[in-house]
Amino acid sequence: PGPPPPPPPPPASGAMSAFRRCAAALEKAEASAANWPEDLEIGAYDEVRNAHADLVEEAARFRARLAEVDPVTNEPRYGPNMKAKVEDWIARYEQLGDALDTHAAAADARRAEAAVLDAEASAAAAAAAEAQCAEAEAAHRARLAQTEEELARSRFGAQKFRDEDTPEPGADDAETRAALSAEAAAAKEERLAAEAAAAAEAEKRRTEREAARRAWQANAGSGVDAFKSHLADFAAAARADGGIAAPLRALHVVISNASRRPEAEAYKVLRCRNANFHRDLGQHDAARCCLAAVGYRLMVRREDPVEGVEEEPDEAELEAFQMAEPNPEADLDKWAAWYDALSGALSALEELMAAEGVKPAPEAA
Repeated sequence: PGPPPPPPPPPASGAMSAFRRCAAALEKAEASAANWPEDLEIGAYDEVRNAHADLVEEAARFRARLAEVDPVTNEPRYGPNMKAKVEDWIARYEQLGDALDTHAAAADARRAEAAVLDAEASAAAAAAAEAQCAEAEAAHRARLAQTEEELARSRFGAQKFRDEDTPEPGADDAETRAALSAEAAAAKEERLAAEAAAAAEAEKRRTEREAARRAWQANAGSGVDAFKSHLADFAAAARADGGIAAPLRALHVVISNASRRPEAEAYKVLRCRNANFHRDLGQHDAARCCLAAVGYRLMVRREDPVEGVEEEPDEAELEAFQMAEPNPEADLDKWAAWYDALSGALSALEELMAAEGVKPAPEAA
């Protein structure tokens, strides 16, 4: 008999280095997820989810390698020790994926809570900014009036009229008073003209921006067919941006809340400046069009204005989507058509989520 066949070759050093890197990455992700759900944080959850996604190709490569056989020796590619390590790594990788799916709903609930807190903080900051703006405007007007008075007095020597030793005013004094009055009137007229020009320019900009919003709203369309078209574009954009699950859940939360409780005021306004809204929906034009198709209208919301104070805020910071629900008491047929379209859009979204394997977030109490 001839000599026995040689043992299977050990894995190449490059393959061993790749396995070590994958093992280290998996251990780091497992450590972050060790205390879920007690220590579940949104940032940590997303890091683990991204780490798991980064290892998808390596996991597939390891699975394929386990099934390979050396064509010369007819022995497995991996030796017994390496095979056990790889099988253990794959089992732990799959367990981590199961943990991510199990806690996905809890992570989305934490995101919803964070969105509410962020909205409350934004509203408080906006109120404080408006109060500060009104205070600054009042102080500016007071300084302007004082400056006009001091300038007029310094130019024409009005102080001499307060001097007890000044003789009875004659023709020169009357001319001085007339000149002083004319100068003050001219300064006031110039200031008022400047304020009027600034107000007209601000109104022009507001009108142009409102026309642009109306044109965008009309182009987005309405109804279930328009929603389905925009939903397909949104899904493609979200997938290209790195993940479809969280954006679809966010859209589902918005539409299901509006459908289940159309009378609830809390679900009728979506502020564009909200960081969570912008991350999941606002940054995608197709998602904004989905909202328009089910009845949301893009507008500028100015809350608690200060009477008598002209202000020119950044309207992008005040934009919001507000649900334009028809009044059922005024036109029940129109309200029924709106609600049917909303329900149809929700059904189309849930069909897509089921096809993509995305579970809805748990309903709010």
